[in-house]
Amino acid sequence: MAAWWEGISLLEQIFVIIAAPSTLILIIQTVMLIFGGGLDAPDSGLGSDVSGFGSDEGMDGAESGIGDPDIQAADVDGLRLFSIRGIMTFLTVFGWSGAVMISMGMHPAAAAAVSGLLGFASLYGMARMIKALMKLQESGNVNYRRALGKTARVYLTIPPAGQGQGKINLMLGDSLGEFWAVTESSEPIPTGTAVRVVDLAGGVYTVKQEE
Repeated sequence: MAAWWEGISLLEQIFVIIAAPSTLILIIQTVMLIFGGGLDAPDSGLGSDVSGFGSDEGMDGAESGIGDPDIQAADVDGLRLFSIRGIMTFLTVFGWSGAVMISMGMHPAAAAAVSGLLGFASLYGMARMIKALMKLQESGNVNYRRALGKTARVYLTIPPAGQGQGKINLMLGDSLGEFWAVTESSEPIPTGTAVRVVDLAGGVYTVKQEE
């Protein structure tokens, strides 16, 4: 590995430095998505970063309007390009394609331009996929209150009470989704922690760390 690294050009090294950690993050996200669902819960990969959720009133059998983390409810008719997965996908494709093209002797400027186009195309494709999955989720009549009492896994660190929201991976019905969550604890709940869903209000789950 050391010999290979020393044998490639500086530009190739830069592209690899961009691509390698991005690829690792994508792999970790995928593993968390798959094995996080091994609990009672998890993520459909449908979307995240949801704001403006619907009310949870009268939801004993109805859909709450909660969205998934990579897409905001207000963006369902459009595309939310800059989700975490989208950005990591862009950097992964940009980095590896750039490294390959430089190794093939392509001019650095041309390699960067083509890699950028390929990266943006992959980011756009990810956004389209998330949008399609989001619509599939919305087409189902999901009762989000059924998550109460279930176990989930923290996807993005949940800050202490009153200091903001994090995200959890949670299985609802047959799909895995990422949802906004808060805690009443005075301590943050880090990524990967198992939590219990205890409440739902305003489209945001309240969770407590499993003991």
